[in-house]
Amino acid sequence: MSQLLRICAHPRRLLLLCLLEHKPWSVSALMAETGLNQPTVSQHLARSRNANIVTATRRSKLVYYGLGHRHSSGELRALLDSFCDGLTPYSGQSVKPPVRR
Repeated sequence: MSQLLRICAHPRRLLLLCLLEHKPWSVSALMAETGLNQPTVSQHLARSRNANIVTATRRSKLVYYGLGHRHSSGELRALLDSFCDGLTPYSGQSVKPPVRR
């Protein structure tokens, strides 16, 4: 639990996790969405991968990152539900997709 809290404590890393909650992203797509540079995105993804929160899948020349099996844990779900609402990436769009009614 303490490792999960350390990973989610950084605001940029939390933003990346919020984006990864909904679909897999490549580093270049995360860079465009957040305005962060490549080394920053890669470093935060590496830390999240080392904590087994994020997984990587290679498709041709690109690597796509998504939330791993710990995504279903109650602790991570609660953190993302609490903090992702209201976060706004560089693109200015809300992190959470609109709710369809």
